[in-house]
This record gives sequence, C-alpha cells and structure tokens, in this order.
Amino acid sequence: MSPIAAMRLTGAAALLLATALSLVTPQELAQLPGGMRTPVLALELARSPAEVDAMLGPAPAQQDPWRAGLRLGTWLDYALLLAYGALLASAARALDDGPARRPELRAAFVLALIASAADALENLWLLEILSAPGAAPTRALTLLAWSTWAKWLALGVCGACLAPTLFRRGKLASAAAVAGVVALLSVAPAYLWRGLYAEVMLAAVVLLQLALWLWSLRVKTAPVPSSASVAHTR
Repeated sequence: MSPIAAMRLTGAAALLLATALSLVTPQELAQLPGGMRTPVLALELARSPAEVDAMLGPAPAQQDPWRAGLRLGTWLDYALLLAYGALLASAARALDDGPARRPELRAAFVLALIASAADALENLWLLEILSAPGAAPTRALTLLAWSTWAKWLALGVCGACLAPTLFRRGKLASAAAVAGVVALLSVAPAYLWRGLYAEVMLAAVVLLQLALWLWSLRVKTAPVPSSASVAHTR
C-alpha cells in the first residue's frame, strides 16, 4: 500500500473513532480546571488527586456513570492512537518522496510512533486512576503526567517537522502545516498554564490530522502499471 493510500485509510479510521469517542465519553464533569472545556483533556492534565475528585464530583451516583464512560472512551482510544499514529507516519513517508531523504521527515515518522506509544502509556495510567476507589493514586498521576506531556510534545514536534514540506504542497497541506506549528508553540504554555492554551493545543493537533487526511484525498497517485505493460517495457 502506498503512503497516500495508507493516509486515506488511517485518516478515515481516525475520524470514525474520534466520532465514536465523542459519543461514549462524558461531555461534562462536575468541575474542570480554569479555562478547560474538554473533560478528557482536563483529566489527562490533572495535577493532583484533589483535582480528579473535583472533576468527578463527590456523589457516587454521579461519579459512577462518568467513570464508566471515561473508561470506555480510554479503551476506545487504544484504537484511535493506532490510527492517528499511522496517519502521521504515513504522511511523513508520503512527503519524503524526493531523491534525497529529508531528516526532518524521518524524525516526523519516528515522533509519530513515539506519540502513539506515549498515548498508550497515558491510557494505562488513566485506567488505573479511573478504576481506583477513592482518591486517585499519586503514583499513577505522576506517571500520567510524564506520558501525557511526552505525547503532546511528540505530536507538536512531529507537526513542526512536517510543516516545511507541507507549505509547498498546496492550500490544504499549508493548513496542516500551520496547525502543526501552532500545536508545537502551544505545548509550553499549555504545560505551564493549561486552560485555553491546552484547548488550542488539542484543536491544533486535531486540525493537523484532519487537514492531512483531506489533503491525501486530493493528491493524485500514479496508476499501478499492469503486468502487460510491464512485460511490454521489458
């Protein structure tokens, strides 16, 4: 399968999985940190057991459905991380089509895999936090922070590595490039202050992936030569 074909397939899968994720994951929690609007993102960036408790609320009758929905969404995210990781890695391969290999695109390929691996670890700690009775385990929160920020940093740098080549591939590709640069630039303020910066970081990564997929749908691929034509050229 060509890299462009892989982008089309994995991009469609990522879109379907993200839609399913939005349907099963709670769209509100009891109390989010200041400036945060996305419950799953707020939980990923939680800094203390008290913050997790505030998000889930004090009443078990309220907590249980939220915990169940968040756990289901986390399990579904394992499929999503494979899809978006493959989309970004395929984009790096598709763009690296010149006679000389470009180091920034090779870096983007590796960073896409790192982001998916870090996301898988993030899900592991999220499941532990959501399954723990009472206060969230401090150790799991610490490991969650390491894996979460490794993921976001890898995604941001991946997008920035793709950007120089994307800027030369048309409007949709340029939109993906801008989103990749914004994703990287928003990581540091999101880490320091969360809030709106974290929401911008998330939106930029989503737009990066969506624009890459739409770009792949418009790219014309060379037809595969038939066996008869190959024999004729011989």
